[in-house]
Amino acid sequence: MIKALKSLWPNGISGQIVLLLLATVALSQLIALALVNLTDTRHNPDENLRMQARSIAAIIRLIADAPGMEERQLIVAAANRSNPDIDLSIIGGAGTPMIVPGGETAPDFLTRDLGEDIIATVDPHTGSEPRTVTVALPDEMHLRVNLPFSAPTPPLLNPRTNTLIFAAIGAIALLVWATRVLSTRLRNFAQAVAEYTPDGDHDALPETGPAELRTVAIALNRMRDRIDSLVKNRTMMLTAVGHDLRTPVTRMRLRAEFIPDDVTREAILRDLAQMTDMINAVLSLLRDPSALPPLERVDLASFLQALSDDYTDTGKAVDYRGPAHVTARIREEAFRRAVTNLIENALHHGTQCRITLAANADGPLIIDIEDNGPGIPADQREQMLQPFMRGDSSRSESHEGFGLGLAIALTTARNHNGTLTLEDSEMGGLRARLTLPR
Repeated sequence: MIKALKSLWPNGISGQIVLLLLATVALSQLIALALVNLTDTRHNPDENLRMQARSIAAIIRLIADAPGMEERQLIVAAANRSNPDIDLSIIGGAGTPMIVPGGETAPDFLTRDLGEDIIATVDPHTGSEPRTVTVALPDEMHLRVNLPFSAPTPPLLNPRTNTLIFAAIGAIALLVWATRVLSTRLRNFAQAVAEYTPDGDHDALPETGPAELRTVAIALNRMRDRIDSLVKNRTMMLTAVGHDLRTPVTRMRLRAEFIPDDVTREAILRDLAQMTDMINAVLSLLRDPSALPPLERVDLASFLQALSDDYTDTGKAVDYRGPAHVTARIREEAFRRAVTNLIENALHHGTQCRITLAANADGPLIIDIEDNGPGIPADQREQMLQPFMRGDSSRSESHEGFGLGLAIALTTARNHNGTLTLEDSEMGGLRARLTLPR
């Protein structure tokens, strides 16, 4: 039972606030309704009948005590004007015996007020309200009167109850609107935090609204500014270090040319070339996003086809499949490096590479780069997207990679508001999927 109740409890803060306040409003309304109905006798059935019967009995007694027919007619007319529902009428003159159809005795609440000298019976021909009653006065004059004892107004339909109901509906509507406004602001904060990346361009959160929300917005904006500052300082520092390393590497390469031993000279030059490649790769990975060139419109299909042809011309098994022309907005040089890294990675671990471009009318652009190599286990794919991570098969001195190819491709995808995922390929190896928004 407890688990079932917990499953009904809303997860969102707006739902919880609405539920709690709704329960509070409902409880208060029920208490107010109970107090109103306990203290209001107008909707008590017994009291209602007693008051109506007393009024009709008083009219009948007044007619019985009237001295003449004219006075009685005046009383009947006045009673019908004040209460047309009773339809009071004289059906027999005084001293004229009249046979009254046998019927059941009038209700006690009426006969008690009429007295013993006035006899009232309910007309048997009337089976539904209003009930018609024939009254015999002491002088044998007969009256016909309706007893319009309407059913008491149900508690849910009386004016006070309706006022409480509409007040509750209004309070609930206002409550739902207020919580939606509050939860929308909180969802915006959560979305801003979830989508924030140091290499992205984000607008500051609006510092408006209640004091608590303003405090949260100010704290988030300051936190993002501090993170941006730290990232930029790190990028500037590493860029400066990489730039300064180029000078001694260049001097070492020049000096290595004068080494007489060919084997030693070639080994040193090879190491220096590897250091240069590593520096270039690290600088490409850590490049300041704010310094990136603007997006430009490029025929992505022709772009990928040209890359495939370049590898095919060198004897590599690279195949392009997709439409002949698809236009996209990309940073061409950065994107070329990212796709080249993925192709090189596929050719290093396999013998065939297939590039596939899928371009739906309303969906994103999807670029799949697949190989027939050994692939990467599913539990290691997320890790392989991190910088300087290499698979077991490539952890050897003979391998010239630095574990930055996938990391650079991932950074490039994010700089284009896209994603990079690693999946199983139909070719038996790995599929690197680049997804770009239209």
